[in-house]
Amino acid sequence: MIKYLMAVFVALLLFQSCESATESYFEKNEFMPLKVGNKWYWNHWIKDTTSVDEIWEVVGWQKVNCHYYFKVARYNGPGDTTISYLYFRIDNNTLFRKWPGRDETILADFSLNLNEEAYWSEDLFVTKKDESTIVFQKTIGLDLPQLEFKKGIGLTRDENFGVFHYRHKLVGYEIK
Repeated sequence: MIKYLMAVFVALLLFQSCESATESYFEKNEFMPLKVGNKWYWNHWIKDTTSVDEIWEVVGWQKVNCHYYFKVARYNGPGDTTISYLYFRIDNNTLFRKWPGRDETILADFSLNLNEEAYWSEDLFVTKKDESTIVFQKTIGLDLPQLEFKKGIGLTRDENFGVFHYRHKLVGYEIK
């Protein structure tokens, strides 16, 4: 009987430790306005054009490992029916990103101050922060921001200089 009661107690603890979601559950942040229906139009910035070759759309939310994430559909440009997903959540001004099959990573902490180092990434600093913009940049002397967020819009530039170099530049958006 004691083993049975212990098993029930452990199950209740596990059940209660997971979050539950309602529409008002999600933390809001003006630097990354996550809401179902919001869309961002991206250019991979290879030729520095304004053509759209990737679209992100918040299509709902999904529970993954006891956290609720906004589920973002990724399309490879207008008219494409190929969909992949990525997931975002905000907790205490920290923006988390999760790709399917991978661990969650911190993308940004909006509470950091100007010139403060990002605790999740070596040599990444807040190089601009004002009422409308926050920029995270590596200290390797690049002229371009690695991550740039605009208030009311979200991520406007995403650049990675790692093994796979890529650039994303926001060319349009629809924020609800």
